[in-house]
Amino acid sequence: MAFYQRIWAQIDEDGVVQNRMVCDNYEDANYVTRCTYGEKALAVEINLLDVSEGCKYIDGTFYHEDGKTPCAYLPDVEERVSAAETRADAAEEAMNTILTDVIPSIMQA
Repeated sequence: MAFYQRIWAQIDEDGVVQNRMVCDNYEDANYVTRCTYGEKALAVEINLLDVSEGCKYIDGTFYHEDGKTPCAYLPDVEERVSAAETRADAAEEAMNTILTDVIPSIMQA
């Protein structure tokens, strides 16, 4: 069995993030949150979201303290690797263009 730690926002009864916690499952995270912040409090997983204390949880979406600006999505490792590979491919193509087209034309001038 693999052990995977997940990050949870502890949201109070008013929808305000009071804390973040690490827990491996929803049931335990939600139980601790309700014991701490009241029966209507809840825990929501935030592994890939830029959420901190004071953020608001409104209709299933996290917002910064102003209640209007959505919290940013943080890409996971696979997405970051894919984006880096795409940038590397573009850089390699640009370098090949410089080596095969630009430099020879400068040398001929």
